[in-house]
Amino acid sequence: MEFDNEKKTPTLFKLDIQLPSGFPEKYKEAVINAAELCLVKKTINNQPEFQVITTQNN
Repeated sequence: MEFDNEKKTPTLFKLDIQLPSGFPEKYKEAVINAAELCLVKKTINNQPEFQVITTQNN
């Protein structure tokens, strides 16, 4: 992860997918494509609104 020290926020998330030794080269691009379709990645890329609230247990 890269970090902006001035803003104190992350600027880059890097995913390193650890493949087993002998993993077929022809499937590496498919693994990357699957990661690109990840819901968490898509959500962060679309800059969702964050809403902070409080609740109280009675």
